[in-house]
Amino acid sequence: MARFVRTLKGYTLSTISATSRFEVFSGHDLERWIWKTLFGLAVSGNIQVDQGAALRSSPEARWGDLLFDRVRDDAKRGFYVQSEGQTSDLSFHASPLVNKAKQNLQGLVCVVLGFNLLATTCEVNVEGGVYRPSMICFVSNEGTRVIRVSWMQAGPTELIAFFHRGPSTNGPLS
Repeated sequence: MARFVRTLKGYTLSTISATSRFEVFSGHDLERWIWKTLFGLAVSGNIQVDQGAALRSSPEARWGDLLFDRVRDDAKRGFYVQSEGQTSDLSFHASPLVNKAKQNLQGLVCVVLGFNLLATTCEVNVEGGVYRPSMICFVSNEGTRVIRVSWMQAGPTELIAFFHRGPSTNGPLS
């Protein structure tokens, strides 16, 4: 995950020529990293859903099956990159996806340098999200930078693109 964050930072904040920038990452490793974070938070009991209100939910037995690829991903549970809601926030933070009516965890949203990365444990509606993208492209006047995301199970090739909208090439893409 550290190399992914460094690449993301370099692709969004760097003024280095981008004409031949290309990196490859395992989508399953990214997905499992977010799931491990979610599962650790659930086990520790440190998930806050509202101001001063912690969620008292235990990890479900099927989560281990998700983590170790013992179940098929037909239900679109897993890794998403969300194109909506990108900000210039340069921090890292995470927040749970919670079904408040059932008081159960449905996933985790990790905001990394303003980009929303999600891993879901069940099928949820992720507005503006691309499920298990094969490429994440960063387009600016200086060129295109591509993060290739590989998956063990072949699926439809989906691309998500972020475009630089400012006069400066020193700021984040939006």
